[in-house]
Amino acid sequence: MSNDARGLTDYATLVLGAADHASLGVFVVQTVPPRILHANDAAATLVGYSEAELRRRGNPFELVAHEERALLVERLQRALAGESVPPPALTFIRGDGGRVVLDCRIVHREIEGRPGAVVFFTAKEPAPVADIAADARYRELVDAAPDGVTIARGGRFLYANRAALALVGCTSIDDLAQRAPSEMLPSATPRHDYAWSGRDGRTFEASAVTIDFEGAPAVLTFLRDVTASRRAHAELERTQRLAALGTLVAGVAHEVNNPLAYASLGTDLLGRFFDEGCHDVESGRSALSSVAAGLERITTIVRDLRAFARAGDHVVVPVALADVVASALRMTAPMTRPRATVDADVGSLPFVRGSAGSLEQVFVNVLINAAQSFEQNDPSRNRVRVRASCADGSVRVTVDDNGRGICADHLPRVFDPFFTTKSAGDGTGLGLSICHSIVTRDGGSIDVASVPGEGTTVTVVLRAHDDSGLAHACAGTSGGASGAA
Repeated sequence: MSNDARGLTDYATLVLGAADHASLGVFVVQTVPPRILHANDAAATLVGYSEAELRRRGNPFELVAHEERALLVERLQRALAGESVPPPALTFIRGDGGRVVLDCRIVHREIEGRPGAVVFFTAKEPAPVADIAADARYRELVDAAPDGVTIARGGRFLYANRAALALVGCTSIDDLAQRAPSEMLPSATPRHDYAWSGRDGRTFEASAVTIDFEGAPAVLTFLRDVTASRRAHAELERTQRLAALGTLVAGVAHEVNNPLAYASLGTDLLGRFFDEGCHDVESGRSALSSVAAGLERITTIVRDLRAFARAGDHVVVPVALADVVASALRMTAPMTRPRATVDADVGSLPFVRGSAGSLEQVFVNVLINAAQSFEQNDPSRNRVRVRASCADGSVRVTVDDNGRGICADHLPRVFDPFFTTKSAGDGTGLGLSICHSIVTRDGGSIDVASVPGEGTTVTVVLRAHDDSGLAHACAGTSGGASGAA
């Protein structure tokens, strides 16, 4: 060995000895594959192992607490890429099973021709008594919160309060740390606020934000069990749907009577043909056609009403909006036809994201409101117009009438539950409130504009399911709900 090399070795020994006296732990490690090459006495004391034991263990990553290893790997990768990385505070598992938090500084060097590093670490300075007390108070407050609170980093949970542990069925943070956040949270979402159903059928809402936690980015998530409120809201939707169905019943009775009358006349005529031995085949066919048309009309009415009454759970799927609007127009026709002329032209529309039954409830409510906005039945003067357009990944449907309108003082409250401008017995005050909930739940919007004495316009905007079909759909190449009712 040359004098220079011997001198450098002596200096290294001197520096390591000084580090021991200063209680500065030093690891010399090989990073690929990970292996401890040297540990000074201070390092061995801090982590509770002898140097020989440390060298036998080999992998330095195994000394770090399981939930923080991802952070260490992430810091190493960033440092190797040349990024300036703040020194992490890492929790080490001591030889006696206890935990110790150490401030670490990592210097990357090539060692014996392989990637390596020198790790310097010291015991983390204890926080001032006042800071510890404040931290304990904050921790106690968060732990007592009724909503779940979690902190995660690198695919691992670092903290969870009591409510969060109860929500996900864990008894301790150590139990939770063995599970990845992706096991309990939705897989990938473009939003920071979302809802999902757990394996046991419960529904959760979560809101996530990025924070700095112990010197590194982490994800703070707030969890809430909304199963009971979602069920109550679903029941409220069902109640309002049945109320709307009740509003339609009187008109439907008249609508069913007309085709029944045609069918009855047709069967009477056929009966006379048989009694009299008539051989007028064309007249017989005409009578049969009247019977068939009347029965088909009744079948359509009953099918629409049954589907409306039995609309099930709100499940988001691609929905043919033109069919939904057409069904709503058919169901409300017995109510709107005696009062106003309905001019509907929505053409061909792309599929939208939503629930067919829920969206049908929206348009039935809007059309009922339009029909009830007229003081007198006068189809020659009263008008309800339905139009649709699409652009920028969304579909817009407008329903406007020239009824009595809504005064400016009432307009800001039209979406409030139980608020109504109708006479007693004409409405529950839930219609537009439920409409707003249904539409906004799937990322859409609903707006009401009105001028007293001139009329009201309701605009519903929904997210298209497939943007690629917008251009073709908006060209109106095939028919949707159209014509005057």
